[in-house]
Amino acid sequence: MDNIYLPAESLLALDIGSSMTRAALFDVVEDQFQYLASGAAPTTAFPPIREIRRGIRWALDELSAATGRQFVDQDGRLLLPASQSDTGVNHLSATYSMAPPLKILAVGLSPDCSLESTKRLARSIHYQQLETLSLDDSRKPEEQVDVILKLRPDLILVSGGTDGGATRSLLELIDILSLACSLIPEVSRPPILFAGNQTLQPQVESSLGRLTRLVFAANLRPQADVERIEPAMHQLAKLYTQRCKQLIPWLARLEELSQGELTPSGYAFGRLMRFLSQVHPGRNGVMGIDLGASGLTLAAAFSGDLALQIYPEFGMGNHLSKYLDSISLKNISDWLYTDIPISFTQEYLLHKSLYPDSLPITSEALAVEQALARFMMRNGIQQSIGGFSSKAILNSPGLLPAVEPIFASGSVLAKAPNLSDCILMLLDGLQPTGITTLVLDQNLIAPAIGAAATRLPGQVVQLLSSEAFLHLGTVITAVGNARPGTPVMRVKINFDDGQEASLEVRQGELQVWPIKPGQSARLQLSPLQQFDIGMGSPGRGGSLRVTGSSFGVIFDARGRPLYRPREISQRSDLYAGWLNKLAI
Repeated sequence: MDNIYLPAESLLALDIGSSMTRAALFDVVEDQFQYLASGAAPTTAFPPIREIRRGIRWALDELSAATGRQFVDQDGRLLLPASQSDTGVNHLSATYSMAPPLKILAVGLSPDCSLESTKRLARSIHYQQLETLSLDDSRKPEEQVDVILKLRPDLILVSGGTDGGATRSLLELIDILSLACSLIPEVSRPPILFAGNQTLQPQVESSLGRLTRLVFAANLRPQADVERIEPAMHQLAKLYTQRCKQLIPWLARLEELSQGELTPSGYAFGRLMRFLSQVHPGRNGVMGIDLGASGLTLAAAFSGDLALQIYPEFGMGNHLSKYLDSISLKNISDWLYTDIPISFTQEYLLHKSLYPDSLPITSEALAVEQALARFMMRNGIQQSIGGFSSKAILNSPGLLPAVEPIFASGSVLAKAPNLSDCILMLLDGLQPTGITTLVLDQNLIAPAIGAAATRLPGQVVQLLSSEAFLHLGTVITAVGNARPGTPVMRVKINFDDGQEASLEVRQGELQVWPIKPGQSARLQLSPLQQFDIGMGSPGRGGSLRVTGSSFGVIFDARGRPLYRPREISQRSDLYAGWLNKLAI
């Protein structure tokens, strides 16, 4: 793919986040589509400015200063398409995550089947409040109507029934929705996405289509044991964008300029993971994690089947204060590797919720922020695993399935003081199993190129293998039960230049063997004590070819789930040892 001919066309990617607005430039240089530079500025969608153009213009000005390229004319209009090599661009993609979370009503027949699928569908966009309605609801119909009227949902999602299955029960729920919608003022009626029994579409159209905007999507549960969320996810992303255009001035114009390529950042990030799983199909899936100010996005794709979950409550900024009200700060402090008073932790996190783009300026503040990142990632993983594709290979219950690679994005990771901090946050928060590689979106461009993947697939493939992304290292995790200090894996390393090395990995250890960029080697892995190292079954070994990276190969035998002593002094000693191993 690297040798294919690509037209010399440029791409400007705008990403409007809840905290920062970024503008990134991509172009063909020496027959390769490459990331060139970025500009960033505070997002201006909120008071006192209340419109996004100012932040976009500031980001473009910074990008112009970095590249010498002009992106707007004297009247402030984007120069599309490019007229000269140093003026304008050929393509524009735009992603956004600054829109306020919505209120959603999820409707399904059974709480443990169709309603659960509907709730997973809702998780593919930002929402702040979710009310549910199902056949098992003990409330009277009039009480259910009152709940809907009180919620005043921004969107209603409906599923239930297998294709060609029973219809009566779902139609009863539709009647309740019809009554509720008729009582809501016409200008405030929410759009409805129906992703249930397809044979009911005429009746649903007759009951709801006359009241509000009604969109149909493929059944989330066409069969009782089959879940297909992605077709409905695509329709939901479009509905979400339509709603956001009503709330945010100039977003509709931005969609016109991007020729319809205006995409929620989380959905664009998920689309990139799905694209990757299709370009490089294999036994394992592909996973991406984006930890930003507005929320945590987890996207896992297995042979093109995408599971996308967005958690606004796990963001590093805007919604933090509300989330802190519902949890114990000790849950976050348990991830600290240094002794810090609870009062300091609370004070810093409240400050972070007010100023999400602020950077920690003391070692204590940095420790709290990184503990929060670990806590958020771990909680997101634990809540998402149940929604992964049935094609996912689960090595152990409650742990990540086999995924290769793992893409990581978000300012707390990309802007960590050093790469050792970054990779330890990922290893602690994600706790991967088997064999995988960690790739860092160091330029925070993953959502942007995900939005462009459909229009420029060849260019995106080249970007994914370029230096725009940083290959952190290959991670080999040993999972099993043994006393600390017990040997659990032996490794022989044969470098391409003829050099050889060997090492023994013990339970509780984190070991690193450097393989520099440009080098490659073959590993012969021999697990002990019936440990599972991702070769297909416990106790099974084999050979693996690896290429050089920032850290080379990381052997993680610290336990799954990760063992963390209760005593802070013991945790501190462990953390210092791990950092020392990762020193590069």
